Formats: sequence, structure tokens, C-alpha cells
Amino acid sequence: MTSRIFKTCTWAVSLAALMLLHAGCKKERLRYTITATLLLSVRDPKPVSNYPLRVYQRDDAGLFGGISGFEEQKVTDARGNIRFSYGLGREYGFSGDDKAPNHEPISISSYENSNYLGSQLSWFPIPPNKDTSLGTMYLCTTVDNLVRKIDFHKSLPANDSIFVRTSGMGKWHIRVVRGPVSAGTMVTLDTIFNYKTDDYWLREKTFLCTTSIDRMPWDNALLSKIPTAGLLWLDQTIHYR
Repeated sequence: MTSRIFKTCTWAVSLAALMLLHAGCKKERLRYTITATLLLSVRDPKPVSNYPLRVYQRDDAGLFGGISGFEEQKVTDARGNIRFSYGLGREYGFSGDDKAPNHEPISISSYENSNYLGSQLSWFPIPPNKDTSLGTMYLCTTVDNLVRKIDFHKSLPANDSIFVRTSGMGKWHIRVVRGPVSAGTMVTLDTIFNYKTDDYWLREKTFLCTTSIDRMPWDNALLSKIPTAGLLWLDQTIHYR
């Protein structure tokens, strides 16, 4: 009877050890892939080739330790494709010295902007620890006519001026408005023809056109959503308060 119990216990321990070993081996082999194809725009869908990208995940850090992230540079191929593979992070501190999944989101951005009119790409957040296909992505979109207006809720004195700034692909569109301007006045500032933006909001899958006034808080900036296919016309009215 004692021999049978001993054999049963030995079998159970061996089975548990094998299960732990299998889980450990499976954990070490775990890897994920991010893929995408980068084209210039919907209107001009040519591949964006040899485009340098930075793939980044910060450390999943706690008070006494954490799990390491990564930072790597990749370049799109001749067809605009990018493929990036990553695995588990390394534990450090009191977390141990094993490998484990890092739960911080991943970002892909351009790490130099000398190509394609100085564009700056940013895709964030990309969910970690899963295979992710971003599909076909576009570097920029176009608004044929961007009309900028200012609604003055307060007056602008004669000896004063403000700067209106709109982000664009590789540059800022800046216009100076000089006083005097009376409160209650609506001013059509200008029209930007063939306006391009590369500010892509991955969560909403849309581009952004951001216009701000220099002396107003950034959270008062005007954000206009632009579909991937672009627009023929966009009116932007920013409020000067």
C-alpha cells in the first residue's frame, strides 16, 4: 500500500514538473508580429519605400522592479511594407530574472524626417502581446482648400498682434494678425491651397489638422478631423478669447 502511494505521488510530481517545463518552454518561445503597408496617400497610392521607423515600447515598471521594453529601428521595403517581430521582456529588480509579457502599448514613429517633405509619422497606441496587422496605412492626406477664420470674442488693441499656427506636413503655416480688431468681429484669415497633414490619429483612424493661437493655452487649440481620403474644402474657425 505504501509503495503504491509512493508511486502515485512520484507520478504526480513528475507530471507537474513536465507541465511546468512545457509551460516554461512555451513562454520562452512566445513571439508576436506587427505588419503594415505604408503608401503616400489615397490620391497618390505609391509605396513609401526606405522610410526609417522607430518601434518602441517603454518598460513596464513598478515600484521595486519591472519588465523591460524595447527600441528598434526598421525601414520599409520597396513596396512600403514593414514587418516587426518581438518577444517577451526581461524581468528586473524584485520582479525576478525571467521573461514575461510587457503590457505597455507600442508606438511606431519616424526617427528622422529628411524624406517625403519632412513628414513625421506616429502610430500609437498599438496593443502589445498579440499579432497586429495595421493593414494599409497612409503617410498623409490633402485638403484642397483650407479656409482659416478667427472669431474675436475680445478686442485686439492697435499695438498688439497674435500668431495663428496650423500644423502641416513638414512645416507650420503661420500668419500674423495685427490690431486693432474689435470684439465681435469675424475675420477670414486666408485660404491654404493643397494643404497636407501627416498627423494621424491611430485610435480614431483619421488625420488631424491643428490650429492654435500663440498666447492661448494649447487645450484651446482647434482640432479638425480629416478622413483618410482627404477633403475638397474645410472651414476652420478658431476663437480668440
